Amino acid sequence: MSSSAVIRDARPEDAPRLLEIYAYYVEHTAVSFEYDVPTLAEFENRVRNTAARYPYLVAVRNGRTLGYAYAGPFVGRAAYRCSCELTVYLDRAARGGGLGRMCCMRRWKNACAHGGYAISTPVSAGRTPRTNT
Repeated sequence: MSSSAVIRDARPEDAPRLLEIYAYYVEHTAVSFEYDVPTLAEFENRVRNTAARYPYLVAVRNGRTLGYAYAGPFVGRAAYRCSCELTVYLDRAARGGGLGRMCCMRRWKNACAHGGYAISTPVSAGRTPRTNT
């Protein structure tokens, strides 16, 4: 198995796999700030809306999508229009191998090439247990 991954722009047909990756974090951690996994239609809409303004990237190794990264508005105020928050989700089996770092670096390079965004990236290992209280 090759250890190199390809980072490319997300395509509409990636949404089911991206949602599969995301669902784990919703169901088993607190990092997504959601209690319920979105429907595929809702998730496709999120991807489409985000990709309309910011690069939305996927990491693929040996034909399998192992993670994704996207940016969104940092704060909804005019003074922050050139700032964004970066989000990265990886398949559980892909964690710890530098793939998240690859996604972050590629996203950061894209942001700088498209107007010089300031990027904020909160980091979580995804091990926080979720409680519904």
